Amino acid sequence: MDILIVPFEPRTASREEWARYHAFRRIRHQEEENPEDPLNSDEREEIAMKRDDPEGDEFIFAAVDPAADTQVGILWFGLYKETSPSYATNGHIAWAGASVIEPYRRRRIGTALLRRVPELARARKITMLTGWSTEADGKAFVRAVGAKVVSLRRENRLDLGRVDWSMVESWAREGPRRSPGTSLRWFRDRIDEDVLEAYAKVYTEIANQQPWDDMEHGEFVHDVTWFRERADRFAAVGETWRTAVSIEPGGEISGLTEMVYNPEDVHLIGQGLTGVREPFRGRGLGKWLKAEMLLGLRHEFPLVRIVSTWNATTNAAMLAINYALGFREARVSEMPQMSVEALEAWLARAREPVPPPGGIASPTSA
Repeated sequence: MDILIVPFEPRTASREEWARYHAFRRIRHQEEENPEDPLNSDEREEIAMKRDDPEGDEFIFAAVDPAADTQVGILWFGLYKETSPSYATNGHIAWAGASVIEPYRRRRIGTALLRRVPELARARKITMLTGWSTEADGKAFVRAVGAKVVSLRRENRLDLGRVDWSMVESWAREGPRRSPGTSLRWFRDRIDEDVLEAYAKVYTEIANQQPWDDMEHGEFVHDVTWFRERADRFAAVGETWRTAVSIEPGGEISGLTEMVYNPEDVHLIGQGLTGVREPFRGRGLGKWLKAEMLLGLRHEFPLVRIVSTWNATTNAAMLAINYALGFREARVSEMPQMSVEALEAWLARAREPVPPPGGIASPTSA
């Protein structure tokens, strides 16, 4: 069998290419650990993938079995644009990931996809690669390649039917008592312009305070442009973004929490970033924010049954709050890192012909 490795460009892809891609992602979804979770409709997926990202560039390659006219694998390669505020300290790092559907695994298709990475990286001054792996086969492949697992991220899920709502309500009452003069301000779908700049700075601060363990990285900067684009992106696919911040008597934002609801998921909502700035910790602000958010979602999203969130396994403070609420571990993902030089050395040892450069379709023996 010959497998072709071909570029996939969402903005110019033909209907035939999209059909292969959608069929592939549906198969991959069924292979994942939570296949009962809803999958984006084809329309939503295409809208999201066709949008330009002012922060980064993404390159996608598809592994195609021409005999069956079927996409069997994919490679994602993403990096910061030089105009991104995060580029200064993260411009040398790219996100790279490959996946292959079950019937085609262990046939060196993943290796063939990875052979595209060094050329992409070297042309853009990338020296370090970061990935994400959740399934057993993916974790085994990471180890086979020789990448180092630098962080563990845990998905925790909360069954709203088992929540101790009296405890949640007590957290909400305790918040203003422990922080007199502090108030909560709510936003829906976008942050008001009068606080957007301050919010962006606090979001950046809290995002960088969370544990990243041994991962090589710089500062992740989320500026006002990022938040405006984020709001536009949510609106384009019909998602609802709910945010609450705690504001101190002097006007400073001390903490925040957020949730994102995809109407196609119906019963599932995603808990995003939650955190309190270091000078304001120890007053139960995190509990107050999360409690009020949970109480609010019962009324705004009555069909939601499950709340999903991701945390570093070393984020003890947030894990303690989540555990008290009833969140329980659903799965653990590994974040591997590997230098481009190390990947090139591994590929040189791999027993497979090197495909020609330049993104030209090329066969690989399975």
